[in-house]
Amino acid sequence: PAAALTKLCDKFNEHKIAEESYITMFSLVADVSAHKLRYCNAGHNQPMFLKRHHEVIDFFTAGKPVCNWYDAETKYKDSSVSYEPGDILALFTDGIADMKGKRGQVYGEDGIRALLHQSESIQGIMDKVRKSLNAFKGGEDGEDDLTLILVELRK
Repeated sequence: PAAALTKLCDKFNEHKIAEESYITMFSLVADVSAHKLRYCNAGHNQPMFLKRHHEVIDFFTAGKPVCNWYDAETKYKDSSVSYEPGDILALFTDGIADMKGKRGQVYGEDGIRALLHQSESIQGIMDKVRKSLNAFKGGEDGEDDLTLILVELRK
């Protein structure tokens, strides 16, 4: 994943993309035979990893966004984590984490983390997140996209 992000960043610099333009992304490759996830984060919200025994692990790699704010020598580094069948990967956009409530409070990553503990299934988690976000924003339309991707890891 890091090599692809490094190449993309190099292209940003090579083509002199406008400075106000940038991309945040999380790139991941699953090695199902070894039960390992190799990943690289380019400035995106840090995904969360729900272990089968309900421990939530954050991917502690923020990384720089893909852009031309840095020199052309920006390099990304891969990290890895082992998984067990049944673990769930939660990827989400900043529209969820940064959502503001009726009184200006921020939903935050803690709101997502708390809901990951409350259900056994992907559908259950999705339903709880949807209800929680609707209640939090009080029926108002959000200012940003709301994207949550849940992946159950298998053999």
